Amino acid sequence: MQTPPAHYSTHEGDFYPLAYVLGFYGANQPAFLVLNFSPSPECTEFSHSILANDGKLLAYSRGSGVVDSPEYVMLQLWDREDVRLNAWHFFPERAIQDALFTNKDHRQAYQAARRRVADILWVARSRLLLPATVREQARLFHPTEAYFPKGNFEASDSAELEKYIMDEV
Repeated sequence: MQTPPAHYSTHEGDFYPLAYVLGFYGANQPAFLVLNFSPSPECTEFSHSILANDGKLLAYSRGSGVVDSPEYVMLQLWDREDVRLNAWHFFPERAIQDALFTNKDHRQAYQAARRRVADILWVARSRLLLPATVREQARLFHPTEAYFPKGNFEASDSAELEKYIMDEV
């Protein structure tokens, strides 16, 4: 299987892929959606980009300065692009060369980020591998589905969320 480049740079900094999804940019251009790690101080540690098969940068989205985590980036992409957690491929270790990193600390930080992403992907894949009956039997908590928000949220709940999102707290 084809993979995105193991490193790319922009005017903002250096980026190293942690995981990727093969798909299309726009209607029909084959591309990779890439979950990035960046040790560059000008960047968030976690972000995502869309790269053409030849490695050309097609789109980039900075991560959150508030919740700078791979989990948050992946949840945003699930919401915005409908990329479920089980769609991601872990970037292969064999493609990562120490020479790509400008210093040893960056390599160690990248390895720590890989560990976090591995945990996320392991949970997503484990869910697919276990039959629903086994998952159901293992559950200790059973949410009341009637209590799930259905798009008709309480005004006070929405107002509190909005205060935090708009940094008014």
